[in-house]
Amino acid sequence: MKSLKSFLIAMVLLLVSLVAVEAGKLKEASLKLDVVIVEQNNGKVLVGFYKKPTEAVRINIYDSDGFKLYSERVAKGKVMLKRFDMSQLPDGDYSYEVTNRVYSEEKIITK
Repeated sequence: MKSLKSFLIAMVLLLVSLVAVEAGKLKEASLKLDVVIVEQNNGKVLVGFYKKPTEAVRINIYDSDGFKLYSERVAKGKVMLKRFDMSQLPDGDYSYEVTNRVYSEEKIITK
């Protein structure tokens, strides 16, 4: 009886540690997105990132006053590549932000 109790305690501890390791892996995978925000020579800005298929990511674009010009929620797929045309916008600084629940990357592009 005592050995059965010890075995059950050991199994519970093993199970808890395995769950903690898996949760840590999931959290670690969500901590950082592979984000690319590049201004191209033709007046366009390329925003790309790699994410987990189950993760929702948001793309936001702000003007220099902090006014949100664009917002899009991306939930499908693993790879996103989007091109934004800045040619019709007035000169100024524009902030491009890619964010999930735990990580955010921002780049300011001056037109």
